Amino acid sequence: MSPDQSTAARPPLGNIQPGDPVVVIDPDQRGAQTAAHIAKAARVWLEIQADDSLRRWRMRRDTQNENTGFGYGGHRFVTVEQHSWDRRFEEATAYLADLGIMFHPGRKWSAPERRIRLADMIRALADGSAE
Repeated sequence: MSPDQSTAARPPLGNIQPGDPVVVIDPDQRGAQTAAHIAKAARVWLEIQADDSLRRWRMRRDTQNENTGFGYGGHRFVTVEQHSWDRRFEEATAYLADLGIMFHPGRKWSAPERRIRLADMIRALADGSAE
């Protein structure tokens, strides 16, 4: 991964269309993930179909979740690109935590893009591959 990709902001949803692959995340099942695809795409609502079952979800395009209106967002979905970025952020945060590096909200290095970059820099120094 190039340095530009590792420090880039989380990818936006973009112009999602029927057939596009997504990942549905279930907050009740400790973040269980289901491979799915967009079945229907309207201006506000998206219908998402699980790839391995008949399970369907109706989710808002703007919030990327079921938006039940009861303070609970329900299931949410991410694009494949967003999912990869989220995994990279979680891995970087865990790596830094293992090193004893903690972050405080609002501080310069607490931004997700900076955490990823910091983890990359420390790894490069540890591997001896720093430029």
